[in-house]
This record gives sequence, C-alpha cells and structure tokens, in this order.
Amino acid sequence: MTLMEQVDRFTSRRKLELLAISFVSLSVAIVALFSLASWLLFVGFCLLLSALGFLWASVSSLGDDEKMTLDEALDLAAPARDEERKLAVLRGLKDLEYEHGLGKISDDDYRAISQRYRLEAKRLLESLDSSEASLRQLVSDAIAIRVEKPELPEAERKNAALESFGKDAP
Repeated sequence: MTLMEQVDRFTSRRKLELLAISFVSLSVAIVALFSLASWLLFVGFCLLLSALGFLWASVSSLGDDEKMTLDEALDLAAPARDEERKLAVLRGLKDLEYEHGLGKISDDDYRAISQRYRLEAKRLLESLDSSEASLRQLVSDAIAIRVEKPELPEAERKNAALESFGKDAP
C-alpha cells in the first residue's frame, strides 16, 4: 500500500469518525431541545442520506474515471433528432385521426395526409432500427475486445474498446 493510499484511508476514517461524533451530538441536542418524535425524524433523515450516499458510491464506481461535461450529459439525455421527428409524426397522425373523427377533415384529405404521415413514420422507424442495430454491433464488438484480451492491462483494453467505437484513446 502506497503512502497516498494510507493517507486517503486515514482521512476517510477521520471523516467517518467526525460524522459519527456530529451525529451523536446532534441527536443529544435534538432530544434535549425538542421531542423524541423530532429525534426519530432526524435519525430517519440521516439514514436516508447515508443510503443515498452508499447508492451514489456504488453507481459511481461502475463507470470509468473520466469526468463528463454538462454538454455531454445533456446530449445523452436528449432524444435523437429522428426520435423527436418520429414522435412528432405519430402525434400528428393521432391528431389527424381525432379531427377526422370530429368531422373537421374530409375522408379524401384524411386518406392523403394519413398516407403521407404513415410513410414518414415507417421511414423513421426503419432508420431508427438500422442505427440501433449498428450501435448494438459496436457495443458487442467493444465487449468482445475487453473479454477476449484479459491479459492486457485495463487501460489498453479501454483504449482498444474506444478505438472500436471510432474514438481516439485518451
């Protein structure tokens, strides 16, 4: 164990000790100043926070050590342009059917517009399926690289997996 690991271990132990001391002292103060119900509420809140902390620690250990920028996180959360277009077309088709049911749109107009929307939706669904298939293939290739070459150090396996995605290794 290196010196830095020992220092990190010591400081994390000190943090836990300080946290335990502050919890006990706050508990005593809450019981003395308020009631047992307030103390139970405080203990429940502390248990909730610690459960969230453990959950965050376990989830964050699953990923790699690279930090994600805000733009990257927003790009991951945002739907793709084709996905947004598909939703808009399907929503338009639903609105068209509703208006046709109300009698606002004639049968001929309904058939023509409906046919156009359905063809667009079909094209978008096929496009999304083909892009997802290629992404699935890329992911399975990256997994195969990481599994097939266990003799390589972790960093080299990550670089090989990134290269299979067409990204430059860090």
